Amino acid sequence: MELVYLWVEDYKNIKEQGFNFSPRFECKYDEHTNELTINENKEYVNIFPENINITAIVGENGSGKSTIIEFLLKLFSIDTVKLPADKCILLYKYQNKPRYIAFNINISNIVDLKIDGFNFEKQSEFLLRT
Repeated sequence: MELVYLWVEDYKNIKEQGFNFSPRFECKYDEHTNELTINENKEYVNIFPENINITAIVGENGSGKSTIIEFLLKLFSIDTVKLPADKCILLYKYQNKPRYIAFNINISNIVDLKIDGFNFEKQSEFLLRT
């Protein structure tokens, strides 16, 4: 699985903030227009084999690195009834298919977005399955 983008409305010290996890794409969500845009990084060079993607979360103490990890762990947990935030978006690739899940957000233009020629497939719940 490859994480592409996470947008969180409000969780601890994270307020209306997006996080790009893939160096191949730059994603941005506009909460006022409900538009999510993905731009491919034309200058991206991969020095690793195609099935390896390394991303680091760096920052000063207190900047929210642990909060992001905690949020993702709660999002990946089995108990999807208690979401870590009221509104969030997660874009990811699983089994080489781009997918997304949006909690309490209607994205107006997700149909037009593609990764590697595939359209994003909306997931109604966050369970990793085919």
